[in-house]
Amino acid sequence: MSTNGLTPSAPATETRLDLDGYRVMDSQSRQVRFTRKGRDALSGRFARAGVDLRRVRTLDEVEQAIGDVTGWEYRRLSPAQREDEATVAGINDLHFITDGITGQPLRPRSARRQRLQAAEQK
Repeated sequence: MSTNGLTPSAPATETRLDLDGYRVMDSQSRQVRFTRKGRDALSGRFARAGVDLRRVRTLDEVEQAIGDVTGWEYRRLSPAQREDEATVAGINDLHFITDGITGQPLRPRSARRQRLQAAEQK
């Protein structure tokens, strides 16, 4: 457990993806902060969709930004790319950033994709 007021991204026993280390949530203020690794990996992607990652602070704002970015990226796909499951899954993987702080378990990417696909089918 962290002593600096920040909740750890994941217990050591859970399966972590790189993006699980992209953010931390302060347990006191409930503010989300992107790590240097997260900013380096995401700021360009978010900026292309018109989202300034430095202004994203709350969990609601993170989820809204993810929706904006994934929507923008999906709209830019060609019809053939929209039919390619790997391409679409790569875009949708951005939703996994909030896993661990929203209560979703940190599972391998394939299990997370199956959970997302099942939710979309419902």
